Amino acid sequence: MVGCSEFMAEGFNQQLKSIVMVKNHNSLLPFQLPESMEAVEVHCEDCPHDIRPYCDADGNIYDFAFGLNFSGIIRDVRTAKYVVPSQIVKDSEC
Repeated sequence: MVGCSEFMAEGFNQQLKSIVMVKNHNSLLPFQLPESMEAVEVHCEDCPHDIRPYCDADGNIYDFAFGLNFSGIIRDVRTAKYVVPSQIVKDSEC
């Protein structure tokens, strides 16, 4: 008979294995990642997409619905549907 703690540990191990062993993660950001605390402080909470998002050294802008997987930037039906033009940052400004 398997005890409760053993059952929970086995369930955790299976979940961890399913996350780690996935060959291609395909998640998109459900929010904007701000570039700094100053960007957070100056944005208006009631206006969507008005915060200056973080831009990494490779030029990726971590805006709403941005996603990376092991193949690179995710561009699919979801990104076409959910990506909205930012009111602050243009791709060339990064």
